[in-house]
Amino acid sequence: MDINLIKQHRVEKIESLLLGTIDKDIQKLQGLCEQVGFNDDERSRIQEVLEYAQAKNYGDHPLLKYYVSHPIRVGSLVLEWQLNNNVKDLDFLIAALIHNAIEKKLMSTTELEQDYGPWIAHVIQTITVDREKQREDGFTQEYYQRVYTLEKRGRLLKAFDKFDNIYAICLNPDQKTREDYLAEIEQYISPIINEYSDHLSEYFKELIASTRKMDYLDKNHFITDCQQSSP
Repeated sequence: MDINLIKQHRVEKIESLLLGTIDKDIQKLQGLCEQVGFNDDERSRIQEVLEYAQAKNYGDHPLLKYYVSHPIRVGSLVLEWQLNNNVKDLDFLIAALIHNAIEKKLMSTTELEQDYGPWIAHVIQTITVDREKQREDGFTQEYYQRVYTLEKRGRLLKAFDKFDNIYAICLNPDQKTREDYLAEIEQYISPIINEYSDHLSEYFKELIASTRKMDYLDKNHFITDCQQSSP
């Protein structure tokens, strides 16, 4: 496994989160949509959902300013999986683009079902973390028990959500939080990747290992370094 590739992907993720390189993320998503083979009507629907996601306010925290890059990147992971498995699945992609709609209080489960159908609504409801309860004893195990009741695509959506976030966990200054996050991924997410996306298994394992070796990355230093290296 080329560790430099992981480093490159990490920089791309952090740039999208801190510097707002969203146009690059959208361009990649649109290119993958063409490769998967969505027709004009399907691509029009994807564009509507993409514009909806871009128009929303995800919060006031500095790390939320360009938050929309995350669901777009998760969408690209879903499309890459579809390409690798010779699948075209519009609902799977739409679910990725709005997978945090309930958590961010953009839509209710009922509204999701009305606008996007029962499958998307059920999957998003199931993978949404109850932030008020997540630190309670036994919550994580019970949460993933519910995730594991989903069929393959629902489980993969949760896995790709975590997959994209691994790159940026180094921005969290609390070492225990970083360690707990990676331990959770190894226990609950790695089995999903290994079962349904085995072509990513080696990369995913190395991504976790390389992230565990990293120290805290100060976002302001990262931004400064990027600005100084720009032509």
